[in-house]
Amino acid sequence: MRKIFKKGLVVFVSLPFSFLILALGQQISSEKVLASSFASLVFQDSFERDTVFDGNWELHSSTQDRSNFTTTTEYKLTGSRSLKIRNPGSGMQGIFHLMNSDVRGIVSVAFYEYGDNRSAGSSVGVSSRDGSQYVNFQIDQDAQNFVYRINERKIDSGVRRTQGWHILRFAVTDQGTYGEIDNTSLRSLGINSQLTRIAKLGLSRGWGIQGNTYFDEIRILEGSGEDIYQGILDYWSDEVYRIYKDIDLQGVIDGITQRSHLSAGAARSLAGQVMMHLYYHYRDGNEEDFSKAKTYLAAILDKYPYWKNIWLSSVAMNQVAFDFWWYWDKFEPDLRSRFLETLAEEADFWTWVLNEVKNNPRGFTIPEEAGRRKDQPNLSLITTDPDSNGHLYDSRAEENSANAQLLATAYSIWPTHPHASAWNEAAKTFAFHALSKGETYNGITSRTISDDDTLGNHDLWPNPLYTLGSITALQQGQFSYLLAGLEPPWEFFHHIEEKTNSGVWRRNITQCMNSNTFEITEECHAGQDWGDRNLRVASFILGYWAGLQNDYPAKNLMEKMLYYFYSINAPIKYPHQNPVARIDRYTQEGESLQWWRNLEHHPQVSAKIFAVNNYQNPSFRSSFFPQRLNICEENFFHKKIWEGGLNWSCDNSVKKVGNFSVKLSNSNPANSEVFSSLIKVEPNKTYKVSYWVKTDGLQAEDSQVYGKIVAAQYNQNAKEEEGVEQNRIDAGFSLGENVGGTTDWLKKEYIFTTTPQTAFVRLRAPLGLQGKARGTVWYDEVKIEPTTSSSNQLSFKIKFQGINNAAPSKNVLVILKQGGVEKYRFAEVNVNADSSGVYSGLVENIAPGTYDILIKGPVHLQKKFPNVTLNQGANTKDFSLIPLKAGDFNNDNVLNINDIGSLLSYYTALSSPVNSQNQKFDIDASGVININDISLVLANYTALEVRGDE
Repeated sequence: MRKIFKKGLVVFVSLPFSFLILALGQQISSEKVLASSFASLVFQDSFERDTVFDGNWELHSSTQDRSNFTTTTEYKLTGSRSLKIRNPGSGMQGIFHLMNSDVRGIVSVAFYEYGDNRSAGSSVGVSSRDGSQYVNFQIDQDAQNFVYRINERKIDSGVRRTQGWHILRFAVTDQGTYGEIDNTSLRSLGINSQLTRIAKLGLSRGWGIQGNTYFDEIRILEGSGEDIYQGILDYWSDEVYRIYKDIDLQGVIDGITQRSHLSAGAARSLAGQVMMHLYYHYRDGNEEDFSKAKTYLAAILDKYPYWKNIWLSSVAMNQVAFDFWWYWDKFEPDLRSRFLETLAEEADFWTWVLNEVKNNPRGFTIPEEAGRRKDQPNLSLITTDPDSNGHLYDSRAEENSANAQLLATAYSIWPTHPHASAWNEAAKTFAFHALSKGETYNGITSRTISDDDTLGNHDLWPNPLYTLGSITALQQGQFSYLLAGLEPPWEFFHHIEEKTNSGVWRRNITQCMNSNTFEITEECHAGQDWGDRNLRVASFILGYWAGLQNDYPAKNLMEKMLYYFYSINAPIKYPHQNPVARIDRYTQEGESLQWWRNLEHHPQVSAKIFAVNNYQNPSFRSSFFPQRLNICEENFFHKKIWEGGLNWSCDNSVKKVGNFSVKLSNSNPANSEVFSSLIKVEPNKTYKVSYWVKTDGLQAEDSQVYGKIVAAQYNQNAKEEEGVEQNRIDAGFSLGENVGGTTDWLKKEYIFTTTPQTAFVRLRAPLGLQGKARGTVWYDEVKIEPTTSSSNQLSFKIKFQGINNAAPSKNVLVILKQGGVEKYRFAEVNVNADSSGVYSGLVENIAPGTYDILIKGPVHLQKKFPNVTLNQGANTKDFSLIPLKAGDFNNDNVLNINDIGSLLSYYTALSSPVNSQNQKFDIDASGVININDISLVLANYTALEVRGDE
C-alpha cells in the first residue's frame, strides 16, 4: 500500500465475539472513565499453584475431605495445572467461591469432558447468596447432551458432549441469568429471571459417582447494562451517537465527487454513519434514523464516482454492502436496485482486475489508481518481485485481503448472479495471495510476507497494524460466507490457520507487543504509520477467533487485553463535550478524522458484534441478512421507462410463492418494464420460461406486449451495465401469451430456442411494451431453465417456392400453438435440401398433443399447418406439398409494395449475379437475380397487403 493512504486503520466490518465489545473504543474524556464498576475482572483462578485452598475457595457443607481437591498436571487448558476434583465413590465433593458483594456480569469456567460416563456427576453453577436461586450445568449418567438446570427444572441443552475442554459461561443480567456452552447461548431455552445478581460459584462432582473432574481458567467479570455483552460497548456508542446523530454532512456528500483518494474515505465514513443510524433504529425504533440512513446510502451510490476505479472502492463497497444486507427487506426497491447494480459492477471490476493480473501480467491495462504500481505492469497490483524484499516496503497484503472480502461479500449476498461463480473464484485467489511466501495459486506467484512470516509496509517491518488490517479483512470475508450459510473457503485461512499460534501472528503481533501493557514496541515502530502506540485493535481479530471459531487462547488473550485497557489503562480517547454541528469536508485530520475513527470503532462495532452474536439466531435471520434475496431483486432490478411512468415494488402482501412477488403499476398509460441481469445461456439450445402472473385492471391501450414475461436474446458482446437494447438479437416480444384485465394467479410457460449467436438472455417483466398499458400486474416464481432431454421429436419436410434442385441450407422459424396460444418457439431451425429441393429439419422436446404448426422461411410468408397430432417418441411430417410463398424481404410476415420495391432495387440488369448484399432476392437459388425471381414474387402479390398465417 502506498504511503498516500497510510493514515487510519483499515477496519473492514464486523467481527468479534461478545467480549470484544469492551475493546473497540479509543480514548474517552476523563470524566467518563470506565472504572471497575463498569467492566472489571473481580476474580480469576488458573490454579497455577500447589494447593487449591488459598483463601478463595471453601468446602461445600456436605464435603469433609480437602484431599479430594488438588491442582494437577494431568489435564490443563492453559499453563501447567488445572483443578482436579476426585470423588472416591461417596457423597458430594464440592467447593465454592463466595464473592464479597453481589455481582452482575459474566462467569466463565473451563471444564474437561471425557465424552462418556467418566464425566458423570460433574457440575458447575452460580447462585444467589442464600442459594435459593441458581443456574448450573451438569453431566448426567448416559446423557448425550449437557444438562442445563434452572433451580429444579432440568433442560436438555441440545449441545452434544464431546471429549475435550469446553467453556461454560453464565450471563448475569438485569433480566436474569442464563447459560452458554462454547458460545452457544441457551437463553432461548430458559432464563432464571429471579437471579439478577450472583454471590456464589460452585464446582463439584457428586452423587457418589467415582472418578475425577477437571476445571481450569475461572473468571468472573463484573459489568453493567441490561445486556452485558452489548451494553458495555453501547456505553461509548451512545456517546458517539449523541455527538454525531444530528450532524450536517452535506459538505462531505458534495466532496465525494472530488477526484481524490479522500473521496473513498468520505464514502466509508458516510457508510459508517449509516450503520450508526441503522443500529439505533433497530435498537430504539427512531424512524428519523432510518430516514437518514437511506439518505446517506443514496448519496454514496449516486455521488461517489470512483466505483470500479480505485483500490479503496472495494473497502467502501464492503461497508455499503453490509448496511444493505443487514436491512435488506426494509429498503425501497429502487434503492436496492441501484445498490445491486453498483455491487455487480464493483465485483465485476475486481474480477476483471484479477484476470488481467493472471492472463496479462506484463501488460499495463489495469489503472494505476486501482493498485497497479506506477510504471509497473499488472502483476504489481498483487505482488512485488517474489524473489526480492520489496514486500517489506509495499506489502499488498491488506489490498489483496480487502479485494477478497468484497468479492466474498458480493458472492455471499448474490449467489444467483450470473457472475457469482467468477466472483467467488476471484475472492479465493485474492485471499490466498493476501499472506503469501512466494507461493503459486491460480497461475499467480506472489510474495506479501517473508519466509519467517514478517509483514512489512511503508518501509516498516514487522508492521503489526497492517498485519491486523490484513487479517481483519480475511475474517470479514469468512463472516460473509457464514452469513450466507456457507463454509468459508480454506484460502481465507491461509497462513492463519493456527490463529494466535500462527507464525504470522507470533512474528508480527506477539513479538511486537509488551505482554503486560500491550503497547507496540519501539522495534516495531510504535506511533508510526497510523499513530497507534498499542494493540487494542487486535481485539477485532481475537474476538472473531474466540466467538466464531471457539479458540480459547484467543479468548484468553482478548480478556487480558480488555481487562488492562478498560479497568487499568482507562480512559479511552477522541473526546467531544458537545455535539458536532457540521463537517464541511472530509480530511484525514482534525474533526473529520475523529468522526471517522469514532464511527468505525464504536457504533459500527456495536452493530457488527450484534450481527456476529445473532447470525445463527433464526428469529433474527428471518428479518435481517437474508440468505437468499427475494425474487424482485434476484431477477428484476433494472427499471426502464420508455414512455409514461412506473411504480414497482416487492409486494409481501400479494404473492403466489415464497415471501414476495414483483408488482408493477401505473394509473396512466405507460410503456415501461423491469428486467433482469444478463443470464448466461448456450446457443442453439432450448429453454423453458415459467412464471405466475396476476392482474388487476391491466388495460392494453395500444400495447402489444403486456402481462407476460419475455426473454430477450443478446450476443457475446453484451455487458451488464448496458441498457436492455444494446447488443440485442431478439427482443422476445413474440414469446408467451399476453394477460390483461383482472385475473387471479395464472401459471404460464413457454419454450424457445436460442439462436447460434445468442450468449445471454434478459428476462423482461413489462407493464406494457410496444405501446402503452395501464393498471397493475404481479409476477412471481419466474424461472428460466434448459429443457430436459426427451425422445419426443418432430422431423419435418418443407418446400420453398421456386426451388426444385439441391440448394444451400436455410434457417426457419417453427412455432407450435394450441388453442391459439404459443407453446413452443424454435428460432433459426436449420433445414437442408435434397436433390429435388425438399428441405428437412428437426425440433425436439415437444410434449405429445395436437398442434397448429407454423413455419416461416427467411424471406417467406409464414404458413400454418393445422391440427397436427404428435405422439410420444419420433414423429415425421411432410409439409412439402404446399411451398412457402416468397417475397417477405423485411421479415414482418407481410408482402406489400415495400417488399416489391426492395426486390426491384436489385434488379439492375436482365441477370444480376448474387452477392452478399442481394443474396436473399435470389428466390429460386439459381445464383442470379432475374425475371424468374420477380415473377415468383409478383405471382404472390395479389392484394395491397398479403399477410402470412398467424
